[in-house]
Parts: sequence; structure tokens; C-alpha cells
Amino acid sequence: MANQAYVHPMYFFDRNYDFAVIKVEKAMDVPHLTSDGYGSTDAFCLPEEDVNYRDYICRVAGFGVWERETQSTAPILQVAPMTIIPNDQCRNIYPVNDCQICAKVNAGETVCNGDSGSPLYCFKSEGAPYHVIGAVSFGTRTCPENGVVVFTKVSCYIDFIDKISLQYSLF
Repeated sequence: MANQAYVHPMYFFDRNYDFAVIKVEKAMDVPHLTSDGYGSTDAFCLPEEDVNYRDYICRVAGFGVWERETQSTAPILQVAPMTIIPNDQCRNIYPVNDCQICAKVNAGETVCNGDSGSPLYCFKSEGAPYHVIGAVSFGTRTCPENGVVVFTKVSCYIDFIDKISLQYSLF
């Protein structure tokens, strides 16, 4: 589980800096990352520069609310397919900036309370590298099926990730 968290220093002054680097004790198994359905967090890469991930296969993984009626969280990691939507379209719903990504959950699934910080990861095709491009920031409190979710855009924080990684020998 989480060993240490390094919160972006500007977060305490401006909530637009909704980002932290979390060190975990060991790699975790994440469904759908290998042919047997499980893979390791070691398989994730940082996002590539200047790539439009709208044409990629994207998923979100988290332990958030599993049952709306009881508000109980998922007993095992859940994975849901996502579709990236343009920020121009998203601005009709939320006031997003260029360091945020909007995505819509597919197939009646949702991102919900307790999923904050969960990764949005994308890949070009099966077997291709997985890129963590976002971290769940917020969505609608009622967690509607097929709702739009706002993610913090990881590429905006590469310098912070590099600095923390070097300072604390994380990688």
C-alpha cells in the first residue's frame, strides 16, 4: 500500500494543482494489463509529449463506491473503459483548464466517491505500453452512470514528478 505521499506544494494555495506523487511499497496487480487479466503497476509509463490520447483505448481503475445505496467501496480493484472528450465540449459541464482532461465512462459504469486520485491510463493497442495520462479529480457527486469525469492531466506535472523522483530516489 501507500508508503509516502508528496503533495504538490501549490495545492494548498490553489486547488487547480490537484496532484501528488505516491510511493507504494511494492507493485500492485491491475486487471486487464496482461493476457491472463492481471499485470503490474510496473507496466505504466508517463504520458508522451504532444500525443492526442483521444484515439487510444483508455481505462480508469479504482476502489471507489461500489454500491450507491450503501456507499460501500469496492472490495477489489475495478476497471472501467473511458472515452476522452475535448475540453471545449467538457466546458459545457465543468469549468476545466488546460491541465485537466475530461472523459466519459462507458457502458453504464461510473467513477464515484473514493476514486479520487485513481489513474486514467491509455494505450494504442493491446500489448502496447500503458501511459498514465490523468488522475481522477472530480465529477458529479451523485456518480451518474455514463457521467463525465475530470482528471488532473499528468503531463502538466512531469517536472514535479521528476523533481520528487530524484529528490527521494523513487524510481
